[in-house]
Amino acid sequence: MGSTAKPSTIRKIFPAPSDSPQVAPHFCQFDPLVQTYKTGYLRGGNRNPIQRAERWWVLHTNPGLRAAVEKPDR
Repeated sequence: MGSTAKPSTIRKIFPAPSDSPQVAPHFCQFDPLVQTYKTGYLRGGNRNPIQRAERWWVLHTNPGLRAAVEKPDR
């Protein structure tokens, strides 16, 4: 059995800010290590030029992460 809680339990502990579900670019993130729950809004979405520049920089400065993200050749 895993160490994750049931989704219904998580929803009781961390209720959504509104009754309707939030769609992208809204996000919610739970960090089990420090047990924090964060919600937010990514302005501009994933196609934001700043977001693309950050992704490019991270992938080019971390070869291990780049290898994990690359699609395998077919």
